[in-house]
Amino acid sequence: MVNGSGKGLVALTIEPPAQAKAVFMSVRVRSLWISVTDPDALIAACATP
Repeated sequence: MVNGSGKGLVALTIEPPAQAKAVFMSVRVRSLWISVTDPDALIAACATP
């Protein structure tokens, strides 16, 4: 977890879940929440053509 703005949040779903390390532990990452200045532009850029 990282501190940031609560405005412009976008949730990215990771399929299939990815393996990651957090505090020396292996975890599965299924979603990633990020804060961006233009959420609609990010969603459009990530959309499947």
